[in-house]
Amino acid sequence: MHPKISYIAIGSELLDGRVLNRNAKTLSQFCIHIAPKLHAIFTIDDVESEIQTAIKSLSKESDIIIITGGLGPTSDDLTREAVANLLQAELVRDEEHFDYVKNYFAEKNIPFVENNHKVALIPSSCTKIKNPVGTAAGFYGDYNSAQIFAMPGIPVEFIGMMHETVLPLLEKRFSRNDECKAILKCYGMPESGIADIVEKLDIPTEVTIAYQVKFPEIHIILSSEPEQKELLSSAKSDIHKKLKDIVYSENFESENLMDLLAQKLQTPSSTLEVIDSATSGRFPYELRKYCESDSFPIKDYRYVEQLPITREELNRLAESKNMETDLLCILSDDKSANKLHCYIVDASGKSHFESHQLRHSDIRRSIHAGVAAGKAILDFLTNHQG
Repeated sequence: MHPKISYIAIGSELLDGRVLNRNAKTLSQFCIHIAPKLHAIFTIDDVESEIQTAIKSLSKESDIIIITGGLGPTSDDLTREAVANLLQAELVRDEEHFDYVKNYFAEKNIPFVENNHKVALIPSSCTKIKNPVGTAAGFYGDYNSAQIFAMPGIPVEFIGMMHETVLPLLEKRFSRNDECKAILKCYGMPESGIADIVEKLDIPTEVTIAYQVKFPEIHIILSSEPEQKELLSSAKSDIHKKLKDIVYSENFESENLMDLLAQKLQTPSSTLEVIDSATSGRFPYELRKYCESDSFPIKDYRYVEQLPITREELNRLAESKNMETDLLCILSDDKSANKLHCYIVDASGKSHFESHQLRHSDIRRSIHAGVAAGKAILDFLTNHQG
């Protein structure tokens, strides 16, 4: 059985809209090879009784409870007090961490005030979690049948502590189940069409299927218990056969199609010239999100009002160009058919022509067109460059 991992996010700023809680997504991604999904997510205020009530409730059905927030030095940071009182433990100062905090402030020439000692306090029955980038120590301990891990809510600190301490502990206790979760990332068909095809297949009930919309993509996520991994593999294969023309990846590591394209273009490094009448600049905008600032692959981008729409005309346009990049990509908007035509050629003369139906007339059309362009380039790189 997969462990049940629950998450408690603490902070009034999460409840009144001042701060978006990105840690829930990060935690799910951290734990994906241990549990297919989080069992429960609670978001609560900085109130000791509410923190204790949430822990009591989740401990009845969770193996692991991850807590973020409420570990700062101010009076409204009450997580350590709430957990200590619940465990009937004293708060004790970790001297090693206290020295680290004092040195941290000294090195930055920041006055060390009395309330900073609070960030070195942990419940006496718990073990410290070292903070590699901040000042507040985390801790972990047991309550009922659950193991509690408490960390700061600042994302960079939370991520550092998960990487260095918590995830290795979880993987040691619960073996990785890489074979118990699968993903098929699709582009080119709406969610309803994909679901209609998948739900007509004879998928065993032991395999759970979920759909995630990342417009204009659809991600199909499959999961099973470890003992049913062969059924999972078979179900994934059956779905892939039916959707092979629109599945572009089976990789959890990339966030979406543009992220995967950025990885392909940067390893090894490839440069692009783009002539665009279809995406209103959306293609380079989306691609830039996933590229290192000093290795953006588009070296020449031009937006023009109108381009030819047939492969022959686009080929002639490409032949008239003096290529100074590894790839030339021409994105043509066929408004009469509501299609994007993408013509790609590399320095050796290999070419690729691909068309995509665009389903929208508002701002989503340019987003759709940008991703369609990315799909065409990804297809070219996969088919012609390995």
